[in-house]
Amino acid sequence: MLDFDPVKHIYRWNGVIVPGVTSIIGAAGLTCYDYVDPELMRITSEFGKEVHRVIELSNKGKLDVGSVDPLILPYLAAWKQFLSAYKPTILASEVICYHEQHRYAGTIDVVLGYAGKTIIVDIKTPKVEYPSWSIQTAAYSMIWFALTRNSVIPKSKRGRWTVQLIPENTVPYKVIDHDKKDGAMNDAPDFLHALGMYRCKQRLNLLKGDCNG
Repeated sequence: MLDFDPVKHIYRWNGVIVPGVTSIIGAAGLTCYDYVDPELMRITSEFGKEVHRVIELSNKGKLDVGSVDPLILPYLAAWKQFLSAYKPTILASEVICYHEQHRYAGTIDVVLGYAGKTIIVDIKTPKVEYPSWSIQTAAYSMIWFALTRNSVIPKSKRGRWTVQLIPENTVPYKVIDHDKKDGAMNDAPDFLHALGMYRCKQRLNLLKGDCNG
């Protein structure tokens, strides 16, 4: 059984802590915030989590718009504009998953049905694109399509996007199709290499305190 502590951002499989996708990528050095003010990082992280929470509630038809922080509303509007333009089917939202073979967990923001494909979507709020996003979506895709009910979907019918919400732009979202980028075939192997590095650091007690979940 998979459990998730949203406060500490720790996943547990049958009571044992297992690494999460973002922690694995961070521990491998594929994202680095060493020179970013910790308080700014905390505020940015909390803001991103709230955007995700609001979008999840909206996707599930449970959102009380009147309760949404005005600072979040432009991001919700950007997401809705994306949905209006692409008209996908929302198959799942904020899904906590575990990969039993590779023993890691993650939370998939959204799974969409679009143009005959099943698309794994990661929602981002930073104004700049990060190279690690492609590897992150590969990790989520590996989990989702490893699940018994999804494993029968052929690779030609699978996709992975990052939807970057940028409310201040004329088009307030950017769809990044990672399968169309150069080197896309390397994303999954690169994640597995990162997972190997995580386990090496874990074995040598070299993980930072925030890289355990």
